[in-house]
Amino acid sequence: MVSDQIVKKRERERPYLTIVMESLQYVARQGIALRGNDDFDDNFIQLLLLRAKDHPWIKERIMSKQCGGKKKYIHHHFQDEILDIMTKQVLRKKLYDVNNSKMFASMCDEYTDVSNKQ
Repeated sequence: MVSDQIVKKRERERPYLTIVMESLQYVARQGIALRGNDDFDDNFIQLLLLRAKDHPWIKERIMSKQCGGKKKYIHHHFQDEILDIMTKQVLRKKLYDVNNSKMFASMCDEYTDVSNKQ
C-alpha cells in the first residue's frame, strides 16, 4: 500500500515539477534574474503564474505554498540545486563531445582592464 501511495504521489507531482523545471531553464537561458525584492515578485514566480493561464492548477499550487506552507519546488534553495544540476549536465555533454572528437580547438580572447593591462 505504501508503494502504491508513493507511485500515485509521483504521478501527481511530475507534471508540476516538469513545468517548474522548464520555467527555471527558460529564465536561466534568457539570463534573467530569478529573484526579485519580494518572493512573489520574482521573475521565476511571475513566469509560473503566466504559465498558470494554460494550467490553472499551477496557480493553486503556487498560491497555497506561498500563503502558508512550504514552497515545494519553488524555494530558492531548490532553484539553486536544479540550476547546479543543469549546469553539470551541460558540462558533461560538452566534455563528452570534446572527448569523442578527433580534434578540437580552444579560443581565448584577451581582456584589458582600466589600466590597459591584459
